[in-house]
Amino acid sequence: KKRHGADIDLESVPMDDRKTFRIFQEGKMAGIFQFESQGMQNYMMQLQPTQIGDIIAMSALYRPGALNARIDAKRNAVDLFVDRKHNREPIDYMHPMLEEILKETYGVIVYQEQVMQISQVMGGFSLAKADNLRKAMGKKKPEIMQKFKADFVEGAVNQGVHDKLANRIFDLMAEFAGYGFNKSHSAAYGVLAYWTAYLKAHYPAEFMTAILNSEIGDTSRMKHLTDEARTFNIAVLPPDVNTSDALFSIEDIDGKPAIRVGLSAIKQVGNGARAIVTARLRRKKPFANLFDLTASVDLRAMNRKALECLILSGSLDSIEPNRARLLANVDKAIKFGQMQNKSVTLGQCGFFSDDTADGLQESLYPDMDNADPLPDSEKLQAEKKLVGFYLSRHPLDPYRRDWEAFANLHLDARQVQPSRQYKVIGVVVSTKPHQDRKGNQMLFGVIEDFTGKADFTIFASIYEQCRHLIRVDETVMLVVEAETGGGMLKLLVREVVPIKKVRESCIDKVVLRVNADDPGELERLQAVSKVFQEHKGGTAVDFEVRIPAGDNIEKLHVFARATPIEASDETLAALENILGPDNVRISG
Repeated sequence: KKRHGADIDLESVPMDDRKTFRIFQEGKMAGIFQFESQGMQNYMMQLQPTQIGDIIAMSALYRPGALNARIDAKRNAVDLFVDRKHNREPIDYMHPMLEEILKETYGVIVYQEQVMQISQVMGGFSLAKADNLRKAMGKKKPEIMQKFKADFVEGAVNQGVHDKLANRIFDLMAEFAGYGFNKSHSAAYGVLAYWTAYLKAHYPAEFMTAILNSEIGDTSRMKHLTDEARTFNIAVLPPDVNTSDALFSIEDIDGKPAIRVGLSAIKQVGNGARAIVTARLRRKKPFANLFDLTASVDLRAMNRKALECLILSGSLDSIEPNRARLLANVDKAIKFGQMQNKSVTLGQCGFFSDDTADGLQESLYPDMDNADPLPDSEKLQAEKKLVGFYLSRHPLDPYRRDWEAFANLHLDARQVQPSRQYKVIGVVVSTKPHQDRKGNQMLFGVIEDFTGKADFTIFASIYEQCRHLIRVDETVMLVVEAETGGGMLKLLVREVVPIKKVRESCIDKVVLRVNADDPGELERLQAVSKVFQEHKGGTAVDFEVRIPAGDNIEKLHVFARATPIEASDETLAALENILGPDNVRISG
């Protein structure tokens, strides 16, 4: 309401909203009541729900009983429901008098109420007797079930149903008892899930911010939710003492909503988050430097450890981007702040006085000691440790060119070809050693790229050769076979290649795109020739010459075989500086 002026009456939202169903169809269900698990997401993407009844039915079906109820060697009751919705298997109502009862669930018995209706319509049971049947099926007492079965078959035969079919239908109902769920409960869960999905579909930034605030402090959940936010093209901004609230908040960047990480999301900051926000609001101006911060904030709420964690998370980058320099001056800043805090206690000035409200004169601040910047890898590891995810950049960013050129399987893939070998480039998120039946060490793990993440397995024979290469936070290329069982991508590793060796092992050529009708291209090509001379190596060069042909562009490929070059980042950067980043690429 604050951002859009909208008063939302959930009971009045349309129940056929396409954007809402798209949330389920695309598996973007983080924060959706009862639908967040990976398995449920995969089934919803297979189901592609188009009506509220599909969502209600899935809330009943996605339970251990239905998942374990085997229809055949490869399918359970949920698979049957999905196949029938998409006409991969004909819908079978078993008898015309059951069509009205089973139509909404594609001929699959899903709800307890359907069992009761079948026993009434086909078996001639009273409502009370039908309810007793439901209870008996739940208790699974053979002698009681046999009595009900005899009564059901007799009632069905009296209505012209063949006794074999009547027996078959009763047996199906009895099997259903292992997983049947109350429809009224399913409807309540399904409608609530639809409402939350509606809010997410129409107000994604607000929805994700609210969910993040409900999970603040849980680093794994915050990682999952921020990843989901990015799939809606919502930028996640790092914490900043000059802009962050204590909680996650929304900022408009170039007219688009972005989520700013709250200071309370940083481990060990505690009450310091609110102390910083309170001081900033009181001052009505940003903190100018580290000493300005410690002089303005109540240090009883923000101790040394909290300040160090703020620095390591990047929360003071807007003040001083060199985090090592900030860390080197923490002691000096704390002492300076304590003197200012002491003045407040003695009444010499106050937190609301002109001195602290406006900040001190720059000449009154101590000089900052210098320090060499932290390595990027150390900065990223600290961010992940304190917040649960990378803030300043993704650790795969330096290798994006290689990922785009050589990774022929991205981790958001939903379909793969069996027995084909793929190349995956990503960051190892977690590892779990395991002993196989012979007592040999193997490894389970998770790898992440720009698009998603996947589980991988390395059997003992391979792991023995590559265990020194597979470490958490390392970037590697995995040569794998892949499968998508249940829609989930799983990788079987055949080879591990360290990222530094990926380009030399995979590269085939450097492709340079030039435009034949550009009068300035000749001068640029002369500069390119100079780069070739300065960076000779073993990689072939392919010129993709773009030639205008009416309304179309024809491409002519010319190999410069006489001038192989070194395909290093330095060489490619020099070529990009001449031709532009869109006109230089590597190929494998």
